Amino acid sequence: MKKAFTVVSSHRVASRTAFRGRCLSFASSAKSAVWSSSPRNLHVQCSSSNTLPLCERRAVHTSSLEELRKWRSWAQDKAVSVGDKYRIADGGPDSHDLLRELEWMLEDVVSHVPMSSSPHCMPNGSKDCQEKQPNTFLNAETYDGPSETLLETLAGVRHVQHADPLRALKWRDIKNFEPSDFQRVVYLRASLEELSTLWTERVQHRRPFQYVVGCAHWRDFVLFVKEGVLIPRPETEQMIDLAQDLIDLQPNLAKGLWADLGTGSGALAIGLGSILHPQGNIVAVDVSDEALFIASLNIQRYELQDKIRVLKGSWFSPLEDLKGKLAGVLSNPPYIPSSHIATLQAEVGCYEPKKALDGGQQGTDDLTCICEGASWALQSGGYMILETNGGVQAETVANVLDSMAGGPFCDIQLVKDYAGIVRFVKAMHV
Repeated sequence: MKKAFTVVSSHRVASRTAFRGRCLSFASSAKSAVWSSSPRNLHVQCSSSNTLPLCERRAVHTSSLEELRKWRSWAQDKAVSVGDKYRIADGGPDSHDLLRELEWMLEDVVSHVPMSSSPHCMPNGSKDCQEKQPNTFLNAETYDGPSETLLETLAGVRHVQHADPLRALKWRDIKNFEPSDFQRVVYLRASLEELSTLWTERVQHRRPFQYVVGCAHWRDFVLFVKEGVLIPRPETEQMIDLAQDLIDLQPNLAKGLWADLGTGSGALAIGLGSILHPQGNIVAVDVSDEALFIASLNIQRYELQDKIRVLKGSWFSPLEDLKGKLAGVLSNPPYIPSSHIATLQAEVGCYEPKKALDGGQQGTDDLTCICEGASWALQSGGYMILETNGGVQAETVANVLDSMAGGPFCDIQLVKDYAGIVRFVKAMHV
């Protein structure tokens, strides 16, 4: 007989305001509270401009506002042509979603407009223009008011070579300019030709928006992502809230060693790094070299490299010397049943790494492996939080924990996500 486990809801209120990018459909969307940090610039780690997130690149291209508006009209037509056919086919984006993404893309690519046309960069077609740029990774300021970091940067950047003070930094500020302004120079982080290629990949080939622009907005972080690395989902944000709840009840947990298993982009490790005590540390584990590279970049962006150690290996295999030493374990492992992979939204099934999605016949292969490892890796009073496919699978994982030999776990709980789906399994080591 299956045991009836306690089902709880997080007491935290979903207050996410800056998430952007369509929630990919293998799990239900949710929102969470946020924590803010100013990231480092990535130019010191990446030599090629095109390997950077779109909003991180230097603005070395120009266009007239009129040309940019014409490009936007072309891009809007492509988005409208989709209608609702992707949504009907597999729950993918409809025209409304794509039009919203287009505006986000323009927010990323438009750097600024000088007060008057610069003699060095006349708008005779889109072309390269070498200039000094505000070297800021735009995050929350893309959606709200300018952050202090951005304002401080602009205070020291008042001209572009011999040009005039900056008139506007945001697409939202210039898209409604009067026709008399249409010949003004717009500084761009990508050429119109490249934007056309990127938008075609998004609309026609259904390449995920996060891969197109090179980043994902998660909690209050802007994380570098690329093909080969799972895009962090909004429902996973809640795992940091659950960890914070535990720390609020047992403050000493914040000073311990935590593990993020299957770190991917490093999202959970970075989220943990924002809430742990200065004495607390994290090990971020992944079997994928691509994931470890991206996670390392994101960890450096938020200057957490002294707090988070990145290790290669499968689940607990690189942590064998930490038996009984972990204060907490967080993991969002592959949990999609193998038979469901072919039915996933095209953005997911055709682009994201299968090894980060496929959890075996029932979707529980990796979840079970992590449960077994946590039984020896966690300290007494340490906690594990797992994300699952929800519903019956979450109950199955809870039963695995409850039936383990020696009874290593207690206080096993099923936790609803912010959409009301039983998504997470939480347990304490005795």
